[in-house]
Amino acid sequence: MPIEYRLIENPNTRDPSDYTAVVQETGCIDLRGLVEKMRDFGCLWPEDVIEDVLHNMIMASEVALQEGQRVRLDGLVELFPRISGVFDGPDDFFDPRRHRLDVGCVAGARLRRTVRDRATAGRVEGLPQTPFLQEFLDLGSDTKNALLTPGNIGILHGWRLKFNQSADDEGVLLVPLDQQPAYKVEQVQRNRMNELVFVIPENLPSGDYELQVLARPDNQKTVHSGRLDAILSAL
Repeated sequence: MPIEYRLIENPNTRDPSDYTAVVQETGCIDLRGLVEKMRDFGCLWPEDVIEDVLHNMIMASEVALQEGQRVRLDGLVELFPRISGVFDGPDDFFDPRRHRLDVGCVAGARLRRTVRDRATAGRVEGLPQTPFLQEFLDLGSDTKNALLTPGNIGILHGWRLKFNQSADDEGVLLVPLDQQPAYKVEQVQRNRMNELVFVIPENLPSGDYELQVLARPDNQKTVHSGRLDAILSAL
């Protein structure tokens, strides 16, 4: 099955003939799904044993990261601890109110090489033009695609972002990953096709969020949702 994509106007250039590809995900596979695929590939271990090994690998990785180590899952991914936030000069110290311990990751060389060499791509025609979220800037922490500072300004860049502020079913949403109700942004200072400037809700609890924009691009009848390809953490 090919990796499906559609083309949208490139938000990084002013040339109207420049387009960029946006991949259309065909689904999401969780740990259980990976176990089933491993069995399909001929792994003879029982499924519960495979799942137990993967869970233990995750826990071992968590411990190693807490100890400040880089975790290299050969060929798959590299995980490493990192610190987000702004420090006030070279003599400042880590302050949990202003800084956050986090985890970074990069795809492994083997994984990237395999996808590049073996996967195929197929363009999808006739899809609706949905909001495309490219980059989020949190001015409170001076970070990109990483943090949310409640009560501070957030700037979102992309394409087809403009929405009808008087429509109840359109707007900017911060969706918690723990399945709690989403928080809708109420204070929007700039509402443009390629940029949204808004105030992050002051009552936003600590946690991890997905940033979404709901809009009717080109005055379409149906509301379309776009999401940022990054997880944002509220301090």
